[in-house]
Amino acid sequence: MSPAYMMDNVDTMSEVTQAISKLESFDADLRYMGLSDLKSIFEGPQRLTLVSEHYRVLQQIKSEVLKHLADPITEVQTQAVKTLGPLIKLLPEHEIVSVISSIATQKSSTVLTLALRTVIQSSLISASIGDVIVQLVLQRSNETEYKPRIEDCDVVNDLIRRFGPYLEQPNINPLLELIMTRVEKKQGTTGNIVRRRSFEALGLLAPFESDEQWEAQRHFIASTLVPPAAASINGVKLVMDLCTTAPNRVSTIPNVVKSILDIAQTVEIDETNVELIERSLAATETLYLSGHISAAQVVELVKKFTQYNPNYVGGDDTAEDEDMGSEFELSDDEDFGYDDDLSWKLRRYAVRLAIDVAENDQVQAVQLVHPLIELLRIESEQAVQEQAVAALVNFTTTPELLDEIRPHVGLFIDLASKEQSTGVYLPLLSALADTDALGQAQIQSIVSIAASRSKRAVLPATLSLVQSLASEIGPEPKLLPLVAQGLADVEYQTVTLALDAALALGSPELVETVYNVLRKTQNLSIQGQALKVTAAITDEAHSEQVLLYELNALDKPDLQVPALAAIQELVERFHLSDAAITQAAIRVLELLKSSKLRAVAYAAFRILRRLANRNRMLSSDIFEAAQSHDTWDPTTTVYKCELLSEISSTAGVADFALAAGRRFCDIPGADDTQLAIIKLWGAIASTSFAPELLAKAQEAASLGKGAQFWAQVVAEVAVIANVPVDVSFDEFGVYLITALAERNRSATSLGDLAQAIKSNEVSPLVLGPAMAELALSSGKKTELYQAASAASDVASAEMYLSALEVLLQREPDAEIILVARKLVDVPPGPDLQLVGKLLGQAVSSLAEGFDVLNGWPVLYQLVGAKHAFKTVPASSQIELENIFVGHLTDTDIHVRETALEALSWALQQAKGASSPLSKLIPGIIQSTYVDKSLLEVIQMGPFKHTVDHGLAARKTAYEALYALASTRGNEIARASGAQLVDALVRGLRDEHDVRMLALYILEALASSGPSSSRLLAEAKPLLSEAFTEIEAIKVRETSVKQEHDRQAEALQALDVTKRAIGMI
Repeated sequence: MSPAYMMDNVDTMSEVTQAISKLESFDADLRYMGLSDLKSIFEGPQRLTLVSEHYRVLQQIKSEVLKHLADPITEVQTQAVKTLGPLIKLLPEHEIVSVISSIATQKSSTVLTLALRTVIQSSLISASIGDVIVQLVLQRSNETEYKPRIEDCDVVNDLIRRFGPYLEQPNINPLLELIMTRVEKKQGTTGNIVRRRSFEALGLLAPFESDEQWEAQRHFIASTLVPPAAASINGVKLVMDLCTTAPNRVSTIPNVVKSILDIAQTVEIDETNVELIERSLAATETLYLSGHISAAQVVELVKKFTQYNPNYVGGDDTAEDEDMGSEFELSDDEDFGYDDDLSWKLRRYAVRLAIDVAENDQVQAVQLVHPLIELLRIESEQAVQEQAVAALVNFTTTPELLDEIRPHVGLFIDLASKEQSTGVYLPLLSALADTDALGQAQIQSIVSIAASRSKRAVLPATLSLVQSLASEIGPEPKLLPLVAQGLADVEYQTVTLALDAALALGSPELVETVYNVLRKTQNLSIQGQALKVTAAITDEAHSEQVLLYELNALDKPDLQVPALAAIQELVERFHLSDAAITQAAIRVLELLKSSKLRAVAYAAFRILRRLANRNRMLSSDIFEAAQSHDTWDPTTTVYKCELLSEISSTAGVADFALAAGRRFCDIPGADDTQLAIIKLWGAIASTSFAPELLAKAQEAASLGKGAQFWAQVVAEVAVIANVPVDVSFDEFGVYLITALAERNRSATSLGDLAQAIKSNEVSPLVLGPAMAELALSSGKKTELYQAASAASDVASAEMYLSALEVLLQREPDAEIILVARKLVDVPPGPDLQLVGKLLGQAVSSLAEGFDVLNGWPVLYQLVGAKHAFKTVPASSQIELENIFVGHLTDTDIHVRETALEALSWALQQAKGASSPLSKLIPGIIQSTYVDKSLLEVIQMGPFKHTVDHGLAARKTAYEALYALASTRGNEIARASGAQLVDALVRGLRDEHDVRMLALYILEALASSGPSSSRLLAEAKPLLSEAFTEIEAIKVRETSVKQEHDRQAEALQALDVTKRAIGMI
């Protein structure tokens, strides 16, 4: 044991001893402090020492904490309850049970319920602990003169939330009876709250009830939904809860949809019923989003409640111009009453329903545009106006809905012009400005509205409107004072929006104002944004002054990167004087020498490249700085190469190019860096250094490192300098042939190159790309196809497959796949991983060309397609999965098996499915059935042996399900429900390998989320039968050891699974 560990151990015990001694004090403050100290120990790293080394001390602490639950001082009792939570997490299951028994003896009901809730929220989740808590709850409810309190309901609700899946049926029944007893009681304010919490408990318990228990409950729920007299807020809320906790049971409630809709449509709207109707609208939303109510039914409710406004007492609510396409007009005789009612809540919720419909059913949503516009015309409640505006803003993103809104733009402008204080209509004007719905006259009207909305409360919304208008109006003078006001504000959001508006307007007049923001604020984010804006909005006349601003900002380390980006923009956009360029170069060079930050170096090299291009007199200084900046990370090297390409005439650049090439020539993943170095060699090749460069590159290649890289360098130099090079048929020579062909210089013929495969000196994977590039540069693809089709040995086949992959990248066509089919037949067969890689490229390049793959028996040989999934772009993954799914029902078992294998691998590689589960699940589950036509009975002497030719396919189907359960278990539980349970039960009764996969799937589902937990809870009776059958399997004593091992493995996995899903 290390001295440090022993010291920590001693320190922990000293802290515990001191805390316990405080608990024995007569001083309540000390007792409180002792409990607080223990709580800190339980939550800190010392707890591990207590659990592993001092179990008896932990027992003593437990006793002390429980004793102080009955402390005479309330504050000490409360602290004891708080300490109980982290203590419970350290105790084993049997100790937690004893704690619950001690809590049950507490005389104070408040302490008892608080302590019990703490235990429920902190303890291990197990059936035995849940059982003890249920018994305690039931025991207390049977006590004489017991009256349920709100806290008692909270205990029950917490218990169901945490232990629901682990509650046994014998406990659920009395618990349900207790809840129903509380539901039926009505006794004042407390009784109403108890009743409401008990309704909530019914929703929580529903997923775990048996069919018989639910049968009685669903009729009770239906009885609480009958309007008008029997309809209750609690019943409606319960339906909403059930849509979340037990969605598959909602539809079994008699007339549930009709009842909810009837409440909304028939209950009289008055002060006493507003909450009930609002709840019914909320329930309608939940039922609609869960698929129980149609969009058409929701649309009717929206129309009704958007038109209901008892405060509106004047004008014709429905009057429109004779021309149906004209805009609404506000009439002078309209007025509003001032009844103190809450009907606005119903209109607001109706608008929320309209948004739901628009997001899910655009066809039905078209009917809602006019009701919402009419609502805005007469609405006086700001909360409803804001919701309606939000809905119409949402509508503008859909072309069909925008077309309905377009004729009424004038009304919105009129409403916005009359509303001065809240800016409620400005977001809608912004949304319209982002579309093509506005004419020039309307844009000018909106500009005038924006210019007049300068009150600080509406300034953020106004600035957003200015940003939306900017693309249409340019640097509008009317709006510049508004932006300047926003820039002078102190609120972060307002200043940020003002900067965005200034950038959008692009007026040089705002440069000084924006720079003032930079000087007055300490917020780095705003300062960085201000630097960007000043560089973007300045003009030629002010560019050098702005350059000075940006150079001054380089003195602040946190602003160096955004300042350098702004300087780069100035250098690229404007014709700066030589003096300004020199000043900028000197300052950036100083920064490059002093800063160690890579981001600063990256930005500095980009600027220096531009400066070198503008002023050749700076070349030597810039080269010296680049050389002295001795950093060789890949990105910095890229920027150095780009910089030095501008000053390639300097003699030392060639030495840098050679050093960079040697450093990066064989580093995997440095493609961008290698390409930048190759381009630098090309830049130097245009100078007088070309012969010397070519010799250096060839000498570097002869060292045996980075043959492919140096071949690219030699080809770049040779082509740009127009000098000849000799080629050979070794590895470097073939790479050089490839590189030259990529630059449209042919160095040999296809026939000669094909002969190189016979020497076995060059890999087919090197020769293949050379063949492809040579065919492309010489226009001889057909000749390549003919040679590939005639290939008779594996090495040649692999060479041509590699060539075909390159052709798929460069010039894809369906014939490539037809040639590849022939190559896979070359005995004994090429590398399947190579074939799979080609297929993956085919998915990327021939999205429309998969018709040629209809001959799926060939793909039985292309099982390597599974290796290709990683190479397939995300946009093509769904298509590839759909191809596999489409062949799950093929008549050829080999094709089905291959499709399943490929799909299973794809799901594992993608860590889930990219295709909708509704497409994937049915085909996979269908593949889990035993196909009797594939069962073959073989006579072996006096014995008969059954061979299942479909077993491999079934096993692969369960592997695919396991891939889904491991990553999207909650979703497949919702998507497949009973079908998934049936498949798993079949799997548990199948052969050993399939049985094990079914157990693994169940274990994965147990920890996936609430939907899968509910599904497993409902499936317990079916699973229990299958589990019993597994346990009853008897292996004969005379069987081979493998059979005994397999059964032991199954029983062990079964035990783990039962524990995971709460059946132990």
